[in-house]
Amino acid sequence: MKKHNFSAGPSILPRSVIEQASNGILNINNSNLSLIEISHRSNDFVEIMDRATTLALDLLKLNNKGYKALFLQGGASMQFLMTAYNLLENKAGYINTGAWSTKALKEAKNFGDAIEVATSKDANFNYIPKNYSLGSDLDYLHITTNNTIFGTQFHELPKTNTNLICDMSSDIFSRDIDFSKFSLIYAGAQKNMGPAGTTLVVVKEEILGKVSRTIPSMLDYKVHIDKDSMFNTPPVFAVYTSMLTLEWLSKNGGIKAIEDKNIEKANLLYNAIDSNDLFNGFAKKEDRSLMNVTFNLNDQNHKEHFDRLCLEANISGVNGHRSVGGYRASIYNALDISSVKVLIEAMNQLNKLDLKQKIIECAQKGMPILGICLGMQILSNNGSENCNSKGLGLIEGNVEILKDKPNKLPHLGWNSVKFVDKKNKLFSNITDEKDFYFIHSYYFNCKNKSDILATSD
Repeated sequence: MKKHNFSAGPSILPRSVIEQASNGILNINNSNLSLIEISHRSNDFVEIMDRATTLALDLLKLNNKGYKALFLQGGASMQFLMTAYNLLENKAGYINTGAWSTKALKEAKNFGDAIEVATSKDANFNYIPKNYSLGSDLDYLHITTNNTIFGTQFHELPKTNTNLICDMSSDIFSRDIDFSKFSLIYAGAQKNMGPAGTTLVVVKEEILGKVSRTIPSMLDYKVHIDKDSMFNTPPVFAVYTSMLTLEWLSKNGGIKAIEDKNIEKANLLYNAIDSNDLFNGFAKKEDRSLMNVTFNLNDQNHKEHFDRLCLEANISGVNGHRSVGGYRASIYNALDISSVKVLIEAMNQLNKLDLKQKIIECAQKGMPILGICLGMQILSNNGSENCNSKGLGLIEGNVEILKDKPNKLPHLGWNSVKFVDKKNKLFSNITDEKDFYFIHSYYFNCKNKSDILATSD
């Protein structure tokens, strides 16, 4: 049965890429040799590296614009060090929006004056800083475009006259922006590109060679450019799989096409969170990530039930990071929208379980209940002048306005309410497994007027 993989990284890859990569492990290019046993200087692998770097520049629309693409090792964490080693001469600015930018800033301070020009630490990084000033004396400004842990993303890039450096590990190739605004981009492969083990670096050559310090060869971008990412033995499998993923992306319409799908997935999931009374989003709405959706339960008593629903639905990897808690759904390029719908259905199922419990509690307390069912009708045995389609015609859009007008709603006892479907088939018991949306005293929540039909005896 299909697993719905929402892992933050290493994360989901296209199934076709995994199959191709597996075949390459067995026999690369019909050579009767495995990818992982051929020389990295053989024609077979040199062509793979050339193809991977060319595809990266083509997809980013940076070919023939003075940029070079490299596949290096050490992860994005090594780039925290290398960017400062190669570029920091006097002063660098960092916008601190989470755990990874905090670590990048810490490494940079080993090489000079690295300052925090803005931060959202005051709210546990649940927003992107907006109002800050940048000095004119910065060698570069560093940002992390997408924050995997906290679920925030830069939707507008900082306006700066200096070199803009970016950790794009968790949203590389996911949205169509002007990548020429960056002087250097780095991204660990294990989110939108391939398996862990390699890091893509895209750098504008003209910014290099301007620091006075001696840079060790292994940490010098110019050395890696001169050696075409082959200064030392590269991670052949990670590079090969990244190449296959970039080919997959190119064949499926490129970055703009995948962005449209990513927006659709994100909107669907965020709307589900916002419309479900049991959940709340962590990140500020204007800064929400298209890649990492962070959310929490309003009542932790529901956690056991929700975790079980996710397990039963074959949903994997939705636990939030320990610094945020709750849940995180990473909806990277390769995740199909069908998996998002499965997660939403689990959330809705939790709402139904909660609803069922509320119904039972209300009945036990003898509380009056108004029943509203999604796609169903309601019949009242005791009758009420307000219990008819005209009375419920007060509903417009979000019907929460009615909870302040209890006199407009019928007083229906538990035993006086019966539920029927649109074919007027009567259900004798309120606990029948039907699509109840919300029932609780004088409060109900329904998003569209067309969702509600009511009749009276």
